[in-house]
Amino acid sequence: MKNSLTLLGFNISDGDLKPDPQRVKPVLEMPVPTSPKQLQRVVGMFAYYAQWITQCSEKSKPLISATEFPLGEKLLHALQALKEDLSSATLRVIDENHLPLVGETDASENAISASLNQGNRPVAFFSRMLNKCELRQSSVEKEASAIAEAVRKWTHYLLGRKFTIVSDQRPVTFMYNVKHVSKIKNASNALAFALK
Repeated sequence: MKNSLTLLGFNISDGDLKPDPQRVKPVLEMPVPTSPKQLQRVVGMFAYYAQWITQCSEKSKPLISATEFPLGEKLLHALQALKEDLSSATLRVIDENHLPLVGETDASENAISASLNQGNRPVAFFSRMLNKCELRQSSVEKEASAIAEAVRKWTHYLLGRKFTIVSDQRPVTFMYNVKHVSKIKNASNALAFALK
């Protein structure tokens, strides 16, 4: 008989899922960090809420690599942008009427990210920084990695459903070329087999 319910750190209202405002409030009101240890704590808090922030890894990168205190204007802006994204974070609960799911993936020099959407509304976000080995890969392989990891991350949503993957890299179609061999292609083939 309620329109809204707060449970286990989430607020559910009319098919929208948001982080519990009471739990997010301390993160939004925390003061600007003045030492590396405080900054590490702040970045860790945003990492906890990464599923709510699109491209969280990429947006956090300037803060992770910060070395000078007090923080400069660019870093303060990055911190404020993360707070704004978290304060307006809303995901849509998946509609079981089998509306099509669309995964949008992207890769930058330093990170990969993806969003899962249904009816043009976000259902889930994923992002992570690339490791040292992955940083040396070509942009096409980074894009392919983003696709493979997104499908792996959301297997529980995608299993048994038709879905579309959208990428801004046309050359990523090499994954389906039988003459081309790579670790990423082998991983994507294993995922495709597992989803059948």
